[in-house]
Amino acid sequence: MDSLYGKNTIKNLFGNEKLADLILDHHNVKIKPQVMNVPRKKIVIEENTVHEFFYFIKEGIFILKKGNQIVDLIGPTSVIGLYDLFVGEKASLSVISLTPAVLVKIGKEELLAKIFSIQEGAIFHINYMHSALNSLISHRNLLGLPLKKRLL
Repeated sequence: MDSLYGKNTIKNLFGNEKLADLILDHHNVKIKPQVMNVPRKKIVIEENTVHEFFYFIKEGIFILKKGNQIVDLIGPTSVIGLYDLFVGEKASLSVISLTPAVLVKIGKEELLAKIFSIQEGAIFHINYMHSALNSLISHRNLLGLPLKKRLL
């Protein structure tokens, strides 16, 4: 049995899909999302530039890059932009579409107002950063493997 604060419970209650449901729910703070079609190889966010939007991936795959290094690949139900939470903060990663994609674009101020209007808002961000940290750790561990195993 999973406890109230167990990994699976938190993931189910505060994961990216639930965050998308919360954002598109028009209770309390209303948000005006914009659906975007993104072509292949389009830079959505460029590293070291200020961006004022978050994006939910409905379809497609994106590359997260730091300099010339690929940090991660993300796809549907992932969120773009939560690494750089604050308004006016420079992006720590570039985000580039690997395939044609569909995004839901939401202003940072609108999203933060919505998240902070509910008591559990911070848990969404903590859960997101926890999953991002786990992804980075697994990538770092992968770098320690012999070349043949890394390629597999």
